[in-house]
Amino acid sequence: MNDVTEGMIKVLPLASEDLEPLKELAAKENHTLLFPTHVIWKNDRRVGWFSIANVPIICGCLSTTDMKAMDSMQALNVAHNTASALGFKTLLMPLCEKSPFFDCIERFGYKRTANQFTHFFKEV
Repeated sequence: MNDVTEGMIKVLPLASEDLEPLKELAAKENHTLLFPTHVIWKNDRRVGWFSIANVPIICGCLSTTDMKAMDSMQALNVAHNTASALGFKTLLMPLCEKSPFFDCIERFGYKRTANQFTHFFKEV
């Protein structure tokens, strides 16, 4: 490395040999490794990762007065099947603690991530 590039950040596509070191980094930082697509490098060291457009996010609003639990599960199943038909193997569903799904979603195969997240969005 020369003085010009020292300390510069590089973001490169994920390679298979990046997975284990990123798992270790995530664990050290008390994070969940969520479907990385790109590795962040600094001074020839992996210092982070991004997941860019790798996993579909299911967001929605289902009426708690006009829908029964079975209606909600049928609608969610359609979302699952739609994502599967598009070739996705994994889904991400952000839920607030007030959601009727919050206490039961793990029974439907979802796994809780290690952290509590607040989601932000930006139009680009």
